[in-house]
Formats: sequence, C-alpha cells, structure tokens
Amino acid sequence: MELSDLIKQFEQNFGRLLSPIEIQQITDWVAVDKFEPEAVYEILKMCVLNNGRTMQYFNATARSFANKGLTTLEAIQLHEANRNRKKQDQNGNIPEWSNEHSEHERKEKIPVAENMELYDCFKKWFAEDFNMQLTLEQYQKFAAICDKDPERQFNPFQMCAWILNKPLEIIVNRFFTK
Repeated sequence: MELSDLIKQFEQNFGRLLSPIEIQQITDWVAVDKFEPEAVYEILKMCVLNNGRTMQYFNATARSFANKGLTTLEAIQLHEANRNRKKQDQNGNIPEWSNEHSEHERKEKIPVAENMELYDCFKKWFAEDFNMQLTLEQYQKFAAICDKDPERQFNPFQMCAWILNKPLEIIVNRFFTK
C-alpha cells in the first residue's frame, strides 16, 4: 500500500480532509516508527470499528502497538487474535462460530518456540536496533516463559528486558530515544 493510498483511507474513514500535521503524523508512523503501511491501515480499521475516528485515538492505539514492538501487519493480527482468544477463554460463553480462525488453521499454527521465521525477525531486530546477538536458546527460553505467564507478552521489548534483566520501561525508552 502506498502512503498516498493510506492517507486517502484516513480521509475516507474520518469523513474529512486531513491537515498537514495529521498527514505528517501518518508519514512518521511509517517512516520514523517503521510501521508497515498495511499495519497502519489495520490500526485505522480497528479505530473505526471502535468508533475512534480521530488522530488522537489513532495515535494512542498505534503507540500502544509500538510499545509492544508490533509494527507489522502480521504481528498486529497475531496479537489481536491472541487477545481475542484470551477474552474468549476468560468469558467462556462466546460461541465457537465467532472464532476468526477455523479449526484447520489452529491446528497448523507453529508454536512460537519453533517458529524460525519469527526467530529470524527477532534476531535481526536485536542486531539492528539493540546491537545485541539473540541466540536460539534465549528465544526458546523466553517463549517458554511467555507460555507459562499469560501476563507476559511475546515481543522484542519484553524479551530484551528479560535478557538484560532491566525494567521494560528502560528498554522502550532506549529504543524511542535513539
């Protein structure tokens, strides 16, 4: 998706033209914060579905994903699917037909600890953004910790905090103040 198409989507969904400042904010989410344009569009759809048709609402939602290290369409969709699954598990009364993934898709999902494509993404992120080498052993240990602790999210920021034994806030601040 091109940036100009993304801006048109904002204007269509907000029902008005965007100001130059708003256009710059959208541009920054892609250019500075390294969000995929498709991920920005996905966040826009979430905002609209939650009746949040303002840049303030969008920026707060995008910031939430950025703080979790979620800047790709795939990562955001996976996070939302997991969040919805947790909600379903907590409520216990959501009908099976409302699941967004079929039984077939659930069976074929690769466990995080065995997902080498995701490991490669994390390894690259650690090398480029934190000048750290991530080992497969560290990746798999952190995946096991996340499986046992539903409060801990599997994302690069939390993994980095765990490896360095530092508070998450320090890691996030270090990343965004570069």
